[in-house]
Amino acid sequence: MLSLPVFVGLDYHQNVIQVCVMDQNRIILVNQSVGNDPHEVMRVVVSFGGNIHAAIETSTGAAEFAEQLINKTNWCAELANPGYVARLKHMIPSKHDPCV
Repeated sequence: MLSLPVFVGLDYHQNVIQVCVMDQNRIILVNQSVGNDPHEVMRVVVSFGGNIHAAIETSTGAAEFAEQLINKTNWCAELANPGYVARLKHMIPSKHDPCV
């Protein structure tokens, strides 16, 4: 059985990660802060299935975190260009919404 994709936006910070999960219809399924640990991110996301597409805004430490996450999961995880993310933030109501 093919599982539907979910999209995960990760806003990386030194101590915490904001995790936003959206379905294919752009409905936010969860948006919460967790500790800066791949296992904590996985704990939040795992209940939404196995077809995970994640993006992390490039910043200091984000690439290493993305690599840890990819090594512990089978997720598709990519770094997002900060300039592109900044332009997307103007299209959404809250600048702090990581679901971009």
